[in-house]
Amino acid sequence: MKSIVLTLLSMFFIWTCTGQNVYEITCTAFAKGRELNNVNYQLTMNDKIVAESKSRGGYFSFILMPDDGHVVLEVSKKDYVPKIIHLRTSNYPFTNEFEIQDIDLEFEWAENSTATQQVGEMIWSDVIDAFSVIKVDSVLMKVKAGYEMSENKLGQIYSRSVEDGAELLSIGMPVQAKKHFEIALLSKPGDEHALKMLKDLDKMILETMASDKKIFESQPGIVDANMIDKINRGEITEVENIKIDKNVIYRVQLGAFSKNYDPAKFKEVAEFKEIPYDDFTRCFSGEFFDINLAIIRKKEMVAKGFNDAWIVKMMGNERIGF
Repeated sequence: MKSIVLTLLSMFFIWTCTGQNVYEITCTAFAKGRELNNVNYQLTMNDKIVAESKSRGGYFSFILMPDDGHVVLEVSKKDYVPKIIHLRTSNYPFTNEFEIQDIDLEFEWAENSTATQQVGEMIWSDVIDAFSVIKVDSVLMKVKAGYEMSENKLGQIYSRSVEDGAELLSIGMPVQAKKHFEIALLSKPGDEHALKMLKDLDKMILETMASDKKIFESQPGIVDANMIDKINRGEITEVENIKIDKNVIYRVQLGAFSKNYDPAKFKEVAEFKEIPYDDFTRCFSGEFFDINLAIIRKKEMVAKGFNDAWIVKMMGNERIGF
């Protein structure tokens, strides 16, 4: 009976919205190309539930109007990964009097997926003149929801993310810059500048990786200061064809202290070593001839809470290539 009421409500909305610019959103649930039945739908508008339905045929439709604000569609079925789709009417053009938009929902079997839920957002692109649903980070989506009632806050997030991304790019850090432009796109879905920058950054990162690979192939085992920086930034995770130099060792530095420090902080650090200098003391974990082992140790130290751990290249107790 509830699904019949919903259908009648949709028909009523269509009749009463004549002359207004609206969208009818029609959803169909699938799994491996086949339509699902007995699918649960819940529609929330500005944090208030406005419709719920258990669709026997897997279909669901609703009307979207310009002033509806933030609409959330939650779709679930037992033993499948649930889906959440955010729709923000302030980002849509509503240029035609009445349009129908189809959304095909492809479900994954829960036991075969690592995801607890899949979160997406329906965006409008002026480039292709069409809607699409993009996957978004659920954690970032929660952050965005906190600012939902303040467009100014979202604008500040967008501007700051673009500025930070541009600054990181200017100093040669495209991987880190990409993360900021991803946040910019999340705060302003469909933004052409953010989309273009992400596309350009993907290309730049691939070209950099290819260039680094050529360097290692032509000069196997050469690890200079520039390469160490890229390793510490996470842009290079493994060095192939490593050439061992018994005069050069790699250590994972955990910090440098100009005054007395608490050694208890490092009691669980593997192969802990401190080297005193004239005005300060450096603390390390391990020493390796193979930089790949140092990379593994750095990851272990970060996992233990030493977020500023980084790899240094040394000859004896002196740092080289700095």
